[in-house]
Amino acid sequence: RRPGPVVSCLGSQHDGSTDGRDSFEFGDDVLKDEWSLGDDDDEEEEEDLKAMVETIRDRAELSAPSSAHRQLSMLDFLRSFLSQRNMTGTLECFETEWVELGQTGVVDPRWADPVPEVYTENQRLAGELKNTEREKEEYRHINVYISFN
Repeated sequence: RRPGPVVSCLGSQHDGSTDGRDSFEFGDDVLKDEWSLGDDDDEEEEEDLKAMVETIRDRAELSAPSSAHRQLSMLDFLRSFLSQRNMTGTLECFETEWVELGQTGVVDPRWADPVPEVYTENQRLAGELKNTEREKEEYRHINVYISFN
């Protein structure tokens, strides 16, 4: 199905075909750039913007789930959980008690039931939310900086 003619805002119609000829030619002096290409402020702002976009892309790649999904063991999950919440005393106590139980033969120190995926997914989402909130705050600061300059 071929689209109908396109009516521009100036009232002229175009049927969507291209014949290699432009109906409007721009003269050299008709369009002038408002900004100077050599302006240092514009170059700095463009570099800052490029750096910010690159940072966002890097963060997105790092936070994207990998295809080689490794299921955490319960031990890894507990260690990570306690460490992230700065519960170092509890973590040390857990490690000490775990080693003692392993040495006495009460538990097999290699025991590692897998953590249900819902817990690891919640942990991943909590980290992603934290990163998003931090990025939002950075953007807010950048916006305030730009609006005052």
